[in-house]
Amino acid sequence: MSSFFSWNTRGFNQPRKHNIVRSWIQAVRPSFGSFLETRVQETNSLSVLQSILPGWSYLTNYDHHRLGRTWVDSSDVVVMTLLTKSSQHITCSVQIVGTREQFICSFVYASNFPSERRILWGDLCQLRSALIPPTTSWIVSGDLNEVLSFSDHSRVMDFSLNDSGMRDFQNVVSYCDLADLHSSGPTFTWTNNQEENPIGKKLDRALINPIWLSTFLYSYAAFEAGGISDHSRCVVHLSSPLF
Repeated sequence: MSSFFSWNTRGFNQPRKHNIVRSWIQAVRPSFGSFLETRVQETNSLSVLQSILPGWSYLTNYDHHRLGRTWVDSSDVVVMTLLTKSSQHITCSVQIVGTREQFICSFVYASNFPSERRILWGDLCQLRSALIPPTTSWIVSGDLNEVLSFSDHSRVMDFSLNDSGMRDFQNVVSYCDLADLHSSGPTFTWTNNQEENPIGKKLDRALINPIWLSTFLYSYAAFEAGGISDHSRCVVHLSSPLF
């Protein structure tokens, strides 16, 4: 296994988006990944998944949110075991077939509302204290819908920002002992292109615990323009191209 992804598609009902994603999957061949903010009705989800990812297994959170905000899809290169899920995350144990490498991955699509995000922050803290052994690698990938610092906002000086949500995010990152995985690509992973002076924010991240780099020393996150939404997709490579 060489890579996996998280991708906020801002809706996934259009055939145009299906074609773009299908071509990208065939070219890059990730082993598993997550589509976020799909807005696809549950009755249509299976046909979309089978069209784009034939033969793959999948998990969704329709039992927690009617619009299936998070889909987790996996090929036969990995064994995915569900640990827990909610309306804002799906957390799985990932076993790489044919190796002893195993880690825990939380795919996150955080709410737009601070009060609901606090529920997610509590879930992540609970994961850290109850389900993540200190010797197990853990990665949190997806759309956090909150900046971690003022530098994550392209026009911070133009606004009187309420930083309470940012402080909440900082507190959970500190408690869970998480940090950004080394990354390439744009600093601002979401851009409002509808404005005359667009706003950019770093809302999409790959956060790792300290043990992660002991297993995947040369791993990194590549943020790429996906061409189907105003979010960059995040592709986590488990090794550097040089190794």
